[in-house]
Amino acid sequence: MTMDPFPTIKRLVMARHAYFTFKAEAEMKRDDLLQEEVYESIWGAPGITQTKQSKNPKTGKREELYVIHGLTLEGIGVYTKGKIEQRGKELYFYVLVSSKRLR
Repeated sequence: MTMDPFPTIKRLVMARHAYFTFKAEAEMKRDDLLQEEVYESIWGAPGITQTKQSKNPKTGKREELYVIHGLTLEGIGVYTKGKIEQRGKELYFYVLVSSKRLR
């Protein structure tokens, strides 16, 4: 049985071990979302909505992407998609391959 990655994702986001891709930043800007609102939506989410298998376009390696639907403290629905990545000895939730308002 595989361990649920959601508690790890929440801990990494709370510790600000999260990175935003250019795509995610563009989506956030378009939807008028702040990084803090994205963090809030992950902290308040009930769990991972979906796990997707993907191939990293830079390395060609297979990876799991986690989709999370959550709400900010103001009740704004936010969609995020990211992965857990290790850099050196530290884990990072490389959040935001995508981050935008839920429609």
